Amino acid sequence: MISPLANFIAVPVISLLAVPLALVGVLVMFVSPFLAVKLFFVVDIALQGLGWLLFRLAEWTYATVTHVQPSVWALVFATPGVLLLLATRHSR
Repeated sequence: MISPLANFIAVPVISLLAVPLALVGVLVMFVSPFLAVKLFFVVDIALQGLGWLLFRLAEWTYATVTHVQPSVWALVFATPGVLLLLATRHSR
């Protein structure tokens, strides 16, 4: 149940750091391959750090939720109910 915390950390790192620097690195590669390598190195370090942090978060107690598989009879009775709930209504 730590996905909100993981997303709160991962989304800004990816969207504000990794992707922009990688795109700039691709554009700079044609002008200065040395500078592009440095940019890709920064992206690599950021992603490795993010991966390390996300692996540590996944090791927490209750980081994942496990449950038993529902029995066949429960699925047989639940399926029509779910389909009825998802059916569209035409209200005028």
